[in-house]
Order: sequence, then structure tokens, then C-alpha cells
Amino acid sequence: MNQDLREQLQRIRHFLTSTPEARRLALILLAVLVAFVAGSSFMGRAEDAAARVELQERRFDRLVQVVEQYKNQQGGAADNGAAGEIDDPLGTVSAILEEVGVKSAVQQLSSTRRGISLELQGLYGDGVLGLLRGVRDRGFLVAGLTLRSTRTEGERLYMMQMLLEVRQ
Repeated sequence: MNQDLREQLQRIRHFLTSTPEARRLALILLAVLVAFVAGSSFMGRAEDAAARVELQERRFDRLVQVVEQYKNQQGGAADNGAAGEIDDPLGTVSAILEEVGVKSAVQQLSSTRRGISLELQGLYGDGVLGLLRGVRDRGFLVAGLTLRSTRTEGERLYMMQMLLEVRQ
């Protein structure tokens, strides 16, 4: 078997080196083979890119669904009688901060013409979510929000600035 393979390879080598036309034919075949491999590779990459785009579209659609669900939940909290019952907005926000356990992170808490201005630093993710749920459930509307994250000693901490309005 080995001998047959060696004989075949020697015949091919002799054929390719015997005439200039054979060399040209071999070069053309090699170029066609390279073009085929390159084309197949690019087609595979194009299919991969199309699959990634489709995945991102599905993820974006899911994000839109989650946002819509959140908006519906936020509207439902106002219908539960929470809005319009806040006599002391500043005191209510202070109570929410105490309940959530983030009062120590408060940098600023003040009342403005537009509502309650609040700034916190050094929050963990659960503190941010708890605070957002607390203000929503108590009948406040988040009119403005800035959220920045930093990584400290391997932990992600958040800085949050909020403007809260009482729902009408």
C-alpha cells in the first residue's frame, strides 16, 4: 500500500515537472482550491454574523417586553391607592431609605420645586433595586435618574442621583 502511494506521488510529480502547461494547470488548480476554501470561510462567517444579528434582535425584543411589563407594574402601583396619600414626601422618602437599609449611603436629600432630590453613593445592586421598588410602591414617580457604576475591590458599587415626584 505504501509502495503504491509512493508510485502515485512520483507519477504526479513527474507529470507536473515535465511541461510548462502542466505547471500552469497545477497553479490554476491550486488557485481554484484556495479561492474555494476562502469563499467557504467567508460564507461561514457571514452565516455566523447573521445568526448573531438574529440573536441580538431576539434579546432586544425581550428587553422591550421587560420594559413594557415594568411600565405596566409601575402604573398598577398608582392605581392601588398609593398616590395622593403622601402628606410628607421628604419623610416618606426618608422612611423608604431606612426600610431598604441604604440611609448610610445618602449624600443629599432635599425638597425642590420639582420634587425630592436624592443622591446616594456606595450602593450595591440590591440596594438600588430595593430603593426603586420602594419609591414606586409608595406612589412616587422617578422623574430623573442617573446611575453610575464603579468596581471597588472586585465589587460593583453604584452612585445614584434621583429626582422623585409624587404621582398625581
